[in-house]
Amino acid sequence: MLTPLQQAFEYIKKSRNILIVLPEFAQADAVSSGLALLLSLKKMGKSIELVSAMPVSEKLSFLPSLKEIKTSLQNTRDFIISVKTEKNKVEKLRYETGKNEIKIILTAQGQLEKDQIELSPGLFKYELIIAIGAPDLESLGQIFEQNTELFFNQPLLNIDHQSSNEGYGQINLINASASSNSEIISQLLESLEKNLIDKEIATCLLTGLIQETKSFQSVKTKPQTLILASVLINKGADKEKIVESLYQSKPLSYLRLWGRAAARLKVLIDPKSVILTIKSSDFEKTETSYEGLGFVLEETVENFPNYDFWILLWQQSSKVKGIAQAKQPEAFDLLKIEGEKTIRGNKLIFSLEGKTLEESSFFITNLLKSSF
Repeated sequence: MLTPLQQAFEYIKKSRNILIVLPEFAQADAVSSGLALLLSLKKMGKSIELVSAMPVSEKLSFLPSLKEIKTSLQNTRDFIISVKTEKNKVEKLRYETGKNEIKIILTAQGQLEKDQIELSPGLFKYELIIAIGAPDLESLGQIFEQNTELFFNQPLLNIDHQSSNEGYGQINLINASASSNSEIISQLLESLEKNLIDKEIATCLLTGLIQETKSFQSVKTKPQTLILASVLINKGADKEKIVESLYQSKPLSYLRLWGRAAARLKVLIDPKSVILTIKSSDFEKTETSYEGLGFVLEETVENFPNYDFWILLWQQSSKVKGIAQAKQPEAFDLLKIEGEKTIRGNKLIFSLEGKTLEESSFFITNLLKSSF
Protein backbone atom coordinates (compact mmCIF):
# COMPACT_ATOMS: atom_id res chain seq x y z
CA MET A 1 0.00 0.00 0.00
CA LEU A 2 1.34 3.42 -0.95
CA THR A 3 2.07 5.99 1.75
CA PRO A 4 0.31 9.41 1.53
CA LEU A 5 3.61 10.91 0.27
CA GLN A 6 3.85 8.28 -2.47
CA GLN A 7 0.19 8.81 -3.40
CA ALA A 8 0.77 12.56 -3.64
CA PHE A 9 3.81 11.90 -5.84
CA GLU A 10 1.79 9.69 -8.21
CA TYR A 11 -1.13 12.13 -8.54
CA ILE A 12 1.13 15.13 -9.19
CA LYS A 13 3.24 13.25 -11.73
CA LYS A 14 0.23 12.24 -13.84
CA SER A 15 -1.62 15.60 -13.61
CA ARG A 16 -0.98 18.39 -16.09
CA ASN A 17 -3.42 21.11 -14.90
CA ILE A 18 -3.33 21.63 -11.13
CA LEU A 19 -5.19 24.03 -8.82
CA ILE A 20 -3.60 25.03 -5.49
CA VAL A 21 -6.05 26.44 -2.92
CA LEU A 22 -5.24 28.33 0.29
CA PRO A 23 -7.51 29.03 3.30
CA GLU A 24 -9.58 32.20 3.30
CA PHE A 25 -7.42 33.79 6.03
CA ALA A 26 -4.14 32.29 4.89
CA GLN A 27 -1.15 32.85 7.18
CA ALA A 28 2.44 33.24 5.99
CA ASP A 29 3.17 29.51 6.10
CA ALA A 30 0.25 28.55 3.85
CA VAL A 31 0.98 31.41 1.42
CA SER A 32 4.73 30.81 1.19
CA SER A 33 4.45 27.02 0.91
CA GLY A 34 1.75 27.45 -1.74
CA LEU A 35 4.07 29.70 -3.73
CA ALA A 36 6.93 27.22 -3.31
CA LEU A 37 4.73 24.47 -4.74
CA LEU A 38 3.55 26.71 -7.58
CA LEU A 39 7.11 27.61 -8.60
CA SER A 40 8.29 24.00 -8.31
CA LEU A 41 5.48 22.49 -10.37
CA LYS A 42 5.93 25.14 -13.05
CA LYS A 43 9.56 24.06 -13.31
CA MET A 44 8.26 20.56 -13.95
CA GLY A 45 6.19 21.82 -16.87
CA LYS A 46 2.81 21.79 -15.11
CA SER A 47 0.04 24.35 -15.68
CA ILE A 48 -0.68 25.78 -12.21
CA GLU A 49 -3.16 28.22 -10.66
CA LEU A 50 -2.97 29.40 -7.04
CA VAL A 51 -6.04 30.90 -5.39
CA SER A 52 -7.09 32.29 -2.00
CA ALA A 53 -10.45 33.94 -1.26
CA MET A 54 -8.88 36.87 0.60
CA PRO A 55 -5.90 39.02 -0.48
CA VAL A 56 -2.74 38.11 1.40
CA SER A 57 -0.95 40.38 3.87
CA GLU A 58 1.23 43.18 2.49
CA LYS A 59 4.10 42.03 4.69
CA LEU A 60 4.52 39.07 2.33
CA SER A 61 5.04 41.31 -0.71
CA PHE A 62 8.72 40.27 -0.81
CA LEU A 63 7.80 36.70 -1.77
CA PRO A 64 8.41 35.76 -5.42
CA SER A 65 5.37 35.38 -7.71
CA LEU A 66 2.99 36.71 -5.03
CA LYS A 67 0.96 38.49 -7.73
CA GLU A 68 0.08 35.12 -9.23
CA ILE A 69 -2.29 34.41 -6.32
CA LYS A 70 -5.88 34.92 -7.53
CA THR A 71 -8.90 35.65 -5.34
CA SER A 72 -11.48 33.85 -7.52
CA LEU A 73 -11.78 31.07 -10.07
CA GLN A 74 -12.80 31.67 -13.66
CA ASN A 75 -13.66 29.16 -16.40
CA THR A 76 -13.31 25.99 -14.35
CA ARG A 77 -14.84 23.96 -17.19
CA ASP A 78 -15.88 24.28 -20.84
CA PHE A 79 -19.45 24.17 -22.15
CA ILE A 80 -20.21 21.77 -24.99
CA ILE A 81 -22.78 22.16 -27.77
CA SER A 82 -23.32 18.81 -29.50
CA VAL A 83 -25.12 18.44 -32.85
CA LYS A 84 -26.32 15.02 -34.04
CA THR A 85 -25.49 14.73 -37.74
CA GLU A 86 -26.79 11.29 -38.69
CA LYS A 87 -29.70 12.81 -40.66
CA ASN A 88 -28.24 16.15 -41.72
CA LYS A 89 -24.54 16.72 -42.23
CA VAL A 90 -23.24 20.12 -41.09
CA GLU A 91 -21.40 21.79 -43.97
CA LYS A 92 -20.45 25.14 -42.42
CA LEU A 93 -20.09 26.64 -38.96
CA ARG A 94 -19.63 30.32 -38.15
CA TYR A 95 -20.46 32.67 -35.30
CA GLU A 96 -21.45 36.29 -34.78
CA THR A 97 -20.91 38.30 -31.61
CA GLY A 98 -23.31 40.96 -30.36
CA LYS A 99 -23.25 43.24 -27.36
CA ASN A 100 -24.64 40.64 -24.94
CA GLU A 101 -24.77 37.47 -27.00
CA ILE A 102 -22.99 35.18 -29.41
CA LYS A 103 -24.78 33.41 -32.25
CA ILE A 104 -23.48 30.08 -33.57
CA ILE A 105 -24.71 29.57 -37.15
CA LEU A 106 -24.79 26.09 -38.67
CA THR A 107 -25.38 25.37 -42.36
CA ALA A 108 -26.60 21.79 -42.90
CA GLN A 109 -27.72 19.73 -45.86
CA GLY A 110 -31.26 19.69 -44.50
CA GLN A 111 -33.33 21.30 -41.76
CA LEU A 112 -31.83 20.89 -38.27
CA GLU A 113 -34.30 20.27 -35.44
CA LYS A 114 -33.98 21.26 -31.78
CA ASP A 115 -33.81 17.64 -30.67
CA GLN A 116 -30.58 17.25 -32.67
CA ILE A 117 -28.81 19.80 -30.46
CA GLU A 118 -27.63 19.05 -26.93
CA LEU A 119 -26.05 21.39 -24.35
CA SER A 120 -23.79 19.93 -21.66
CA PRO A 121 -20.93 20.94 -19.34
CA GLY A 122 -17.50 19.69 -20.34
CA LEU A 123 -14.76 18.19 -18.23
CA PHE A 124 -13.28 20.24 -15.42
CA LYS A 125 -10.18 22.20 -16.33
CA TYR A 126 -8.15 20.88 -13.37
CA GLU A 127 -7.00 17.28 -13.00
CA LEU A 128 -5.91 17.73 -9.38
CA ILE A 129 -6.71 20.14 -6.53
CA ILE A 130 -4.17 20.71 -3.75
CA ALA A 131 -5.38 22.37 -0.53
CA ILE A 132 -2.68 23.70 1.80
CA GLY A 133 -3.22 24.52 5.49
CA ALA A 134 -7.02 24.22 5.36
CA PRO A 135 -8.40 22.13 8.27
CA ASP A 136 -11.73 21.68 6.45
CA LEU A 137 -13.27 22.58 3.09
CA GLU A 138 -15.31 25.40 4.64
CA SER A 139 -12.09 27.22 5.61
CA LEU A 140 -11.46 27.77 1.88
CA GLY A 141 -14.31 30.31 1.95
CA GLN A 142 -16.03 31.36 -1.26
CA ILE A 143 -13.56 29.39 -3.39
CA PHE A 144 -15.22 26.23 -2.08
CA GLU A 145 -18.72 27.67 -1.68
CA GLN A 146 -18.90 28.81 -5.32
CA ASN A 147 -17.26 25.69 -6.77
CA THR A 148 -18.55 22.76 -4.70
CA GLU A 149 -19.08 20.55 -7.77
CA LEU A 150 -15.43 20.99 -8.71
CA PHE A 151 -14.22 19.94 -5.24
CA PHE A 152 -16.50 16.91 -5.07
CA ASN A 153 -15.66 15.63 -8.54
CA GLN A 154 -11.89 16.09 -8.85
CA PRO A 155 -9.06 14.37 -6.91
CA LEU A 156 -8.08 16.43 -3.85
CA LEU A 157 -4.68 16.38 -2.14
CA ASN A 158 -4.99 17.74 1.40
CA ILE A 159 -1.68 19.02 2.88
CA ASP A 160 -1.62 20.23 6.49
CA HIS A 161 0.33 20.10 9.75
CA GLN A 162 -2.68 20.82 12.00
CA SER A 163 -3.96 17.92 14.10
CA SER A 164 -7.50 19.32 13.76
CA ASN A 165 -7.53 18.61 10.01
CA GLU A 166 -10.63 16.59 9.04
CA GLY A 167 -8.84 14.44 6.43
CA TYR A 168 -11.29 15.38 3.65
CA GLY A 169 -9.00 14.64 0.69
CA GLN A 170 -8.65 11.58 -1.50
CA ILE A 171 -5.01 11.88 -0.46
CA ASN A 172 -4.28 13.29 3.01
CA LEU A 173 -0.68 14.36 3.50
CA ILE A 174 -1.09 15.39 7.14
CA ASN A 175 1.77 15.43 9.64
CA ALA A 176 0.94 16.96 13.02
CA SER A 177 4.55 16.51 14.17
CA ALA A 178 5.87 18.73 11.35
CA SER A 179 6.72 22.31 12.24
CA SER A 180 4.83 23.75 9.29
CA ASN A 181 3.22 23.15 5.92
CA SER A 182 6.51 24.32 4.43
CA GLU A 183 8.31 21.39 6.07
CA ILE A 184 5.81 18.90 4.59
CA ILE A 185 6.04 20.45 1.13
CA SER A 186 9.85 20.42 1.31
CA GLN A 187 9.67 16.64 1.74
CA LEU A 188 7.20 16.39 -1.14
CA LEU A 189 9.42 18.44 -3.46
CA GLU A 190 12.47 16.31 -2.63
CA SER A 191 10.49 13.21 -3.62
CA LEU A 192 9.24 14.75 -6.88
CA GLU A 193 12.56 15.72 -8.40
CA LYS A 194 16.14 16.18 -7.22
CA ASN A 195 17.55 19.72 -7.16
CA LEU A 196 14.08 21.19 -7.70
CA ILE A 197 14.49 23.74 -4.91
CA ASP A 198 16.22 26.91 -6.12
CA LYS A 199 16.83 30.26 -4.39
CA GLU A 200 13.26 31.57 -4.81
CA ILE A 201 11.63 28.32 -3.70
CA ALA A 202 14.01 28.06 -0.74
CA THR A 203 13.09 31.61 0.33
CA CYS A 204 9.39 30.70 0.25
CA LEU A 205 9.90 27.55 2.29
CA LEU A 206 12.15 29.21 4.88
CA THR A 207 9.52 31.95 5.30
CA GLY A 208 7.00 29.32 6.39
CA LEU A 209 9.46 27.70 8.79
CA ILE A 210 10.39 31.01 10.44
CA GLN A 211 6.79 32.19 10.74
CA GLU A 212 5.40 28.96 12.21
CA THR A 213 8.25 28.42 14.67
CA LYS A 214 8.49 32.09 15.72
CA SER A 215 12.07 32.24 14.45
CA PHE A 216 12.78 28.72 15.76
CA GLN A 217 11.79 29.66 19.33
CA SER A 218 8.58 27.62 19.62
CA VAL A 219 8.14 24.00 20.77
CA LYS A 220 7.39 23.09 17.14
CA THR A 221 11.10 23.41 16.40
CA LYS A 222 12.67 19.96 16.12
CA PRO A 223 16.21 18.95 15.04
CA GLN A 224 14.90 18.13 11.53
CA THR A 225 13.42 21.64 11.34
CA LEU A 226 16.82 23.22 11.96
CA ILE A 227 18.49 20.85 9.49
CA LEU A 228 15.94 21.80 6.83
CA ALA A 229 16.47 25.52 7.54
CA SER A 230 20.22 25.05 7.08
CA VAL A 231 19.66 23.25 3.76
CA LEU A 232 17.36 26.03 2.52
CA ILE A 233 19.86 28.75 3.47
CA ASN A 234 22.57 26.85 1.60
CA LYS A 235 20.28 26.82 -1.43
CA GLY A 236 20.11 30.63 -1.29
CA ALA A 237 17.12 31.44 0.95
CA ASP A 238 17.34 35.08 2.05
CA LYS A 239 16.96 34.76 5.84
CA GLU A 240 17.69 38.43 6.55
CA LYS A 241 15.04 39.61 4.10
CA ILE A 242 12.50 37.18 5.56
CA VAL A 243 13.07 38.27 9.15
CA GLU A 244 13.03 41.95 8.20
CA SER A 245 9.77 41.58 6.27
CA LEU A 246 7.96 39.43 8.83
CA TYR A 247 9.00 41.19 12.00
CA GLN A 248 10.43 44.62 11.21
CA SER A 249 8.80 46.00 8.07
CA LYS A 250 5.11 45.86 8.91
CA PRO A 251 2.82 48.00 6.70
CA LEU A 252 2.43 51.39 8.36
CA SER A 253 -1.22 51.86 7.33
CA TYR A 254 -2.16 48.47 8.82
CA LEU A 255 -0.23 49.23 12.00
CA ARG A 256 -2.21 52.45 12.31
CA LEU A 257 -5.44 50.51 11.87
CA TRP A 258 -4.38 48.04 14.54
CA GLY A 259 -3.35 50.91 16.80
CA ARG A 260 -6.78 52.57 16.56
CA ALA A 261 -8.48 49.23 17.29
CA ALA A 262 -6.10 48.50 20.18
CA ALA A 263 -6.99 51.86 21.76
CA ARG A 264 -10.47 50.40 22.36
CA LEU A 265 -9.17 46.97 23.37
CA LYS A 266 -11.15 45.06 25.97
CA VAL A 267 -9.62 42.19 27.98
CA LEU A 268 -11.59 39.51 29.85
CA ILE A 269 -10.08 37.38 32.58
CA ASP A 270 -12.55 34.47 32.38
CA PRO A 271 -12.48 33.23 29.72
CA LYS A 272 -9.17 34.81 28.76
CA SER A 273 -10.26 36.90 25.80
CA VAL A 274 -9.27 39.99 23.82
CA ILE A 275 -11.97 42.00 22.00
CA LEU A 276 -11.18 44.74 19.48
CA THR A 277 -13.60 47.00 17.61
CA ILE A 278 -12.98 48.88 14.36
CA LYS A 279 -15.16 51.81 13.31
CA SER A 280 -15.85 52.76 9.69
CA SER A 281 -13.91 55.97 10.33
CA ASP A 282 -10.83 53.90 11.27
CA PHE A 283 -10.63 52.55 7.72
CA GLU A 284 -11.02 56.06 6.30
CA LYS A 285 -8.44 57.72 8.56
CA THR A 286 -5.82 55.02 8.01
CA GLU A 287 -6.59 54.70 4.27
CA THR A 288 -7.16 50.96 4.64
CA SER A 289 -9.99 48.57 3.84
CA TYR A 290 -11.37 45.22 5.01
CA GLU A 291 -8.24 43.62 3.55
CA GLY A 292 -6.38 44.83 6.66
CA LEU A 293 -8.54 42.79 9.04
CA GLY A 294 -6.39 39.68 8.70
CA PHE A 295 -3.32 41.70 9.70
CA VAL A 296 -5.13 43.20 12.72
CA LEU A 297 -6.22 39.77 13.95
CA GLU A 298 -2.77 38.29 13.39
CA GLU A 299 -1.12 41.20 15.21
CA THR A 300 -3.53 40.79 18.13
CA VAL A 301 -2.77 37.08 18.48
CA GLU A 302 0.96 37.81 18.27
CA ASN A 303 0.81 40.51 20.97
CA PHE A 304 -1.54 38.58 23.28
CA PRO A 305 -0.40 34.96 22.83
CA ASN A 306 -1.58 33.55 26.17
CA TYR A 307 -5.31 34.01 25.61
CA ASP A 308 -8.09 31.61 24.62
CA PHE A 309 -10.13 33.91 22.35
CA TRP A 310 -9.25 36.82 20.09
CA ILE A 311 -12.29 38.64 18.70
CA LEU A 312 -12.43 41.41 16.11
CA LEU A 313 -15.65 43.39 15.45
CA TRP A 314 -16.21 45.94 12.68
CA GLN A 315 -19.02 47.87 11.02
CA GLN A 316 -19.81 46.76 7.47
CA SER A 317 -22.84 48.40 5.83
CA SER A 318 -25.84 47.89 8.14
CA LYS A 319 -24.30 44.96 10.00
CA VAL A 320 -21.64 44.42 12.59
CA LYS A 321 -19.39 41.59 11.46
CA GLY A 322 -16.89 39.65 13.49
CA ILE A 323 -14.05 37.16 13.43
CA ALA A 324 -13.27 35.10 16.51
CA GLN A 325 -10.13 32.98 16.70
CA ALA A 326 -9.90 30.32 19.39
CA LYS A 327 -6.99 28.38 20.82
CA GLN A 328 -9.34 25.36 20.94
CA PRO A 329 -11.79 25.48 17.96
CA GLU A 330 -14.23 23.10 19.70
CA ALA A 331 -14.92 25.92 22.18
CA PHE A 332 -17.05 27.59 19.49
CA ASP A 333 -19.73 24.96 20.19
CA LEU A 334 -20.33 26.69 23.52
CA LEU A 335 -20.42 30.20 22.04
CA LYS A 336 -24.10 30.47 21.10
CA ILE A 337 -24.11 33.22 18.50
CA GLU A 338 -27.41 33.19 16.59
CA GLY A 339 -27.83 34.14 12.96
CA GLU A 340 -25.35 34.13 10.10
CA LYS A 341 -22.14 32.36 11.11
CA THR A 342 -19.63 29.79 9.89
CA ILE A 343 -16.66 28.01 11.46
CA ARG A 344 -13.52 27.80 9.36
CA GLY A 345 -10.72 25.97 11.09
CA ASN A 346 -9.88 27.86 14.29
CA LYS A 347 -11.94 30.90 13.24
CA LEU A 348 -15.61 31.75 13.64
CA ILE A 349 -16.99 34.32 11.18
CA PHE A 350 -20.34 35.86 12.12
CA SER A 351 -22.74 38.78 11.67
CA LEU A 352 -24.82 40.61 14.27
CA GLU A 353 -28.06 42.24 13.10
CA GLY A 354 -29.66 45.32 14.64
CA LYS A 355 -26.78 46.24 16.94
CA THR A 356 -24.31 49.09 16.99
CA LEU A 357 -20.61 48.40 17.29
CA GLU A 358 -20.67 49.32 21.00
CA GLU A 359 -23.75 47.15 21.63
CA SER A 360 -22.10 44.26 19.79
CA SER A 361 -18.99 44.50 21.96
CA PHE A 362 -21.16 44.48 25.10
CA PHE A 363 -23.18 41.52 23.73
CA ILE A 364 -20.07 39.43 22.93
CA THR A 365 -18.58 40.24 26.34
CA ASN A 366 -21.68 38.99 28.17
CA LEU A 367 -21.93 35.96 25.88
CA LEU A 368 -18.35 34.93 26.68
CA LYS A 369 -18.90 35.37 30.42
CA SER A 370 -22.13 33.34 30.44
CA SER A 371 -20.86 30.55 28.15
CA PHE A 372 -17.68 29.59 29.98
